[in-house]
Amino acid sequence: MPKVKTAISVPEDLFEQMDKLARRWRVPRSRLIARAVEEFLERRKSDEITARLDRAYADKETPEENALRRHAAGAFRRLLEDKR
Repeated sequence: MPKVKTAISVPEDLFEQMDKLARRWRVPRSRLIARAVEEFLERRKSDEITARLDRAYADKETPEENALRRHAAGAFRRLLEDKR
């Protein structure tokens, strides 16, 4: 895949943390930054998919399903509290 060079500005303390991690992992800073951006974008994509599913199912939940979900959540909460 072709590479594109870019210049970025980051706070000095963030740069130092990033630099230490890159040295510890023995990877170039550019690779560390690229990997961080890849993970960020992947997480955003997952969040967006989850939000879309939440919206889709929110419109289709019947009052009975809503009541059952609330009941199940309460039962699960009580079960967890009993385990403490």
